[in-house]
Amino acid sequence: MDVERAGEHIAEALKRTARVRELARALGQRDERLSLKERYAEALALAGDGSATRLGKCNRAELEAEMAAVEQLIAGKFL
Repeated sequence: MDVERAGEHIAEALKRTARVRELARALGQRDERLSLKERYAEALALAGDGSATRLGKCNRAELEAEMAAVEQLIAGKFL
């Protein structure tokens, strides 16, 4: 893979992980010290506590989709 293409993959990974962090914050997970996977899991737990609003449910679905995309990108391009 050439350097330009590698840079594009890195930029996409950074953009998607930033979106996962943003969605996790929107669902109430704000501990920046945790790994991305830990923050994701905690955000899902917070969203699933029965107090989720319609917006929270939308954010949860978007968070799940975005995290799946991050994992697929990492597995396909970086491992």
